[in-house]
Amino acid sequence: MTNKNYTKVFSASPQNTFYQNKMLKLYIDVSYIKSKRLLNYNNKLLS
Repeated sequence: MTNKNYTKVFSASPQNTFYQNKMLKLYIDVSYIKSKRLLNYNNKLLS
């Protein structure tokens, strides 16, 4: 993939920015849930 195509796909159009923010939020939420689960699991092991 050339740089030109890359910038075309990820141009800062409102729609793309909205989509990227949505994906980023989803990714953060999933990471948060996973780390919380891991913490709970570790606490169970310790107790």
